[in-house]
Amino acid sequence: MKKFAFIFLLLFISCSEQQEQSKELSETDQGLSLDHKSEFTQEVVKVTDRVFAGVGFGLANSIMIESDEGLVIVDTLGSEERAIALLTEFRKISSKPIKAIIYTHNHLDHLGGATIFYNDTKPEVYAQKNILYNIANISTTIRPIIFERSARQFGIPLPVEEIVHQGIGGFLEINSESTLGVVMPTIV
Repeated sequence: MKKFAFIFLLLFISCSEQQEQSKELSETDQGLSLDHKSEFTQEVVKVTDRVFAGVGFGLANSIMIESDEGLVIVDTLGSEERAIALLTEFRKISSKPIKAIIYTHNHLDHLGGATIFYNDTKPEVYAQKNILYNIANISTTIRPIIFERSARQFGIPLPVEEIVHQGIGGFLEINSESTLGVVMPTIV
């Protein structure tokens, strides 16, 4: 009986008409896309009394957690230039020393501004145990695949004025003029 149901399902699917989907965005879709851009206004959002999110400084967000002893930075953006802009804003909230940096994962838009947060106090840098392997893998073995996917995903071939946002963030801040400042983890 299961075999019959499976064959029937395959036959049903293969006989159904394929509808061509329009590649044009409706005015509503375009409006929603433009409205969504406002989510990425560059600002520091107060999440709680001691947790602040840097939004709109790059593709990823960066979080500052204030403890009694100092600050914990979760993710450091994708470039030193963007990290400087964010740290300037974080310093308007707290002048406490940075005691730790946490990398959530190995994507460069989360690691590339680390030196800016690291240089003053040389805090511990926490990451998952396989992060170095993943950084090496994405930079070498799977680089051609990642490059092609990223070009499409981030609209790299598009003129800058045609890029509205990236869906999860305002823009990919990593380009040929970016200064990358990755700090190797001290605790994995």
